[in-house]
Amino acid sequence: MKRIVKLMLMALLIGSVQQVQAQSSTARIKIHKKSQGSKTMIIDGGVKFMGYFNNGLACVSTWKKAWFVINSNGEKVFDLPSGYYPKSTDHNLVEEVGYIGYSNNRLMVFSKSKQHAIIYDNTGRVVKEFKDVEDCSGFCGGVALIRKEVQEPGKWSRTTVWSHVDVNGNVLSTTMPISKDHSYKYQLFAISNGLARVKDDKIGLWGYRNEKCQWVIKPSYRNAHDFSNGLAAVKNEEGKWGFIDNTGKWIIQPIYSKEPGDFAMSYAMVLDKSDCVHFINRNGTIVWSDNPSYNIGKIRPFLDNDYAIWTYSDGNYLVDTSFRKRVKLDIDASGGNSRIVKYNKDYFQWLTSWNGVSKVIDWNGNCLLELSEDYGIFCNGMCCRNRGSLYYFNDKGEIIVTFEDTRF
Repeated sequence: MKRIVKLMLMALLIGSVQQVQAQSSTARIKIHKKSQGSKTMIIDGGVKFMGYFNNGLACVSTWKKAWFVINSNGEKVFDLPSGYYPKSTDHNLVEEVGYIGYSNNRLMVFSKSKQHAIIYDNTGRVVKEFKDVEDCSGFCGGVALIRKEVQEPGKWSRTTVWSHVDVNGNVLSTTMPISKDHSYKYQLFAISNGLARVKDDKIGLWGYRNEKCQWVIKPSYRNAHDFSNGLAAVKNEEGKWGFIDNTGKWIIQPIYSKEPGDFAMSYAMVLDKSDCVHFINRNGTIVWSDNPSYNIGKIRPFLDNDYAIWTYSDGNYLVDTSFRKRVKLDIDASGGNSRIVKYNKDYFQWLTSWNGVSKVIDWNGNCLLELSEDYGIFCNGMCCRNRGSLYYFNDKGEIIVTFEDTRF
């Protein structure tokens, strides 16, 4: 019996060793023009900015400050009016560049000189227009912001009013607080598990609203994360972190002095006072703790597909929620901000921060694409080359559309 057990353990060990072999770094996909279907778009003056795809559409600008929308077939859908530009769907509502584009099948565009905002649908149809607008945001979780300066009767001063509007331009609220980041730029946070976090800057506390901009959990936390797998990490007024459900009930009591990670499918990462890493389950029970003998240089939280990338003394590994090495990865994690920038059920994109090189890798560790700093980030299965020859390509490496300047 002992001999059988020994043989079984040896077999498992051999299988484990085979499993964590580093995959070939040779990219399996080369960027290429399709034999049929690749398009070339001639733009007078050339293209200046190529936005990310979302809802199958992307916004592109020319050096002559004209914007237009294309689809994932490389076809122009419509032009934006002269002097208008799309507002960001990222948290930053001030800059004219960023994750510019569609969200919730809507595009918000703005003209500062005309103080005018327009909501478009996916076909370029005007859904709603807003006059006398000082600023606005793109859509995030089905909600956008419209800022106006209102002259109240009998007063010399003007009052700033931010309206939360839905995808049809209907006003949901004019009283819901507007969150600001550390540099006082306005922010909208996505709906996650039915709720979006909001900071009430007047009292300095965070709460959660629903998609109709109604308070579900009133502001009562010094800090807060988005909901993930039904739980959100929040910081109470005593400075301790714990996890609540979507009613505000404490599911894991606030006992953590240091900010925890979010729950993936199984676990959340927490730190003790000595910075030792632990993983807890949804009951708050510790299921794994780091140990110096493991020789792990960097432990990263799990993604929502129950995989994480950890840096060991002998390389970087894809780790599963049994805390075992699944496959060794041929990636450079030496940069302090090197990380996964996009992922889906088929692959992830790893960015090496110190040189801007990224790799698209499947969950078996195979390198699908290797991209220089001239390339962007995959979104909706599309990416772009934004220096030199400009084009969009899909995750099969097929160039969809190339942009060229006129000859004369």
